[in-house]
Amino acid sequence: MFIGILMTAVGLIVLRFKYPTRERPIKVPIIIPIIFITILVMLIGTSAITDFENIKTSLLLLGSAVPAYIFGVAWEKKPKSFNMQYNSFAMTLQKIFHVVHEEHTD
Repeated sequence: MFIGILMTAVGLIVLRFKYPTRERPIKVPIIIPIIFITILVMLIGTSAITDFENIKTSLLLLGSAVPAYIFGVAWEKKPKSFNMQYNSFAMTLQKIFHVVHEEHTD
């Protein structure tokens, strides 16, 4: 869990320097995310020393998102058959889990 939070905090700093003029709802001093990242690195380090199995499981779980990102976001020129199968799979999951709201016409 801490690894995902660490990646989010690092992303905050990267975006802060990459897009310095972009409007933000909350802007904190840069020292606060740096202190937060330092604490997270220490927590992850001590956890890696005492309970390596937990760290290994977290890394495997985060690593499993890489293929999903590649197929879903990074691969821009997908074949039509892939898109049709993907959309069919997505609609089936939406029906199973009831995640799509019905459209109401007034």
